[in-house]
Amino acid sequence: MDALETEQQFYDYISNYSNILEIQMMDNGEKEVAEKEISLHSIASFLNADRIVKVGDNYEKFISNIEVTSNDYSQLKQILDSKKTLGLTYKEVYRIHSGSKDKTHIGTTLSWEATKDQRRCKNDRKVTFYAYFNYEPVTAPNGVVFDFRRPKMSVVARRKGIPCIWYNYRTKITWNDFYVEYSVNSTNEVWTEANKKTNNVKALYHSHNLIGHSNSPNVTWERTKSKVTTRGMGTSNLTIDF
Repeated sequence: MDALETEQQFYDYISNYSNILEIQMMDNGEKEVAEKEISLHSIASFLNADRIVKVGDNYEKFISNIEVTSNDYSQLKQILDSKKTLGLTYKEVYRIHSGSKDKTHIGTTLSWEATKDQRRCKNDRKVTFYAYFNYEPVTAPNGVVFDFRRPKMSVVARRKGIPCIWYNYRTKITWNDFYVEYSVNSTNEVWTEANKKTNNVKALYHSHNLIGHSNSPNVTWERTKSKVTTRGMGTSNLTIDF
């Protein structure tokens, strides 16, 4: 999208990929390009452009927080809305919990952001930091369902296009001073990561140990500390100590 030179080209691009992209209004009145019903399941990085993967003799599509199964690839390709599964078999495969110290919200993440505003909106840059617990139920051979938790964090680089709309873009991301404490049933865990600098990426990710319990443990972020920036942010950093 960086190469688009006119407002019409920008809107045409979104229209051409309307099966996965849409323009949304943000809480502050600005607009952003968002991927429709993206899956945050741990298998997401192995999915193709149609969000489908082959497992045994069947195909599985991961859209939003559900998995839809069929032996017909073309059927799954038609599913563009998690609420319209065309009568195919589906199941919920994960839930997102914010893990807030005040109140854990289901289906939401904790997030922080820093913005660099320029005179021309096309030069505006933003970096956003997300933290959440991903819950994925797994059935053991004996039939017991374990509700696995995985603490996850991500950093996303954003910029504005010609019509002053935010979108994710590839750049250099630097992620330093990573230190996290979270609790599992009131027992604290410490999570650290080495400094990281990567070129030509839209986002960086960190995930920690799986937490497997059959009794739905209470998990909460206790402290989150990081410093992140992108090439476009220049000397501006997003510093978090929560």
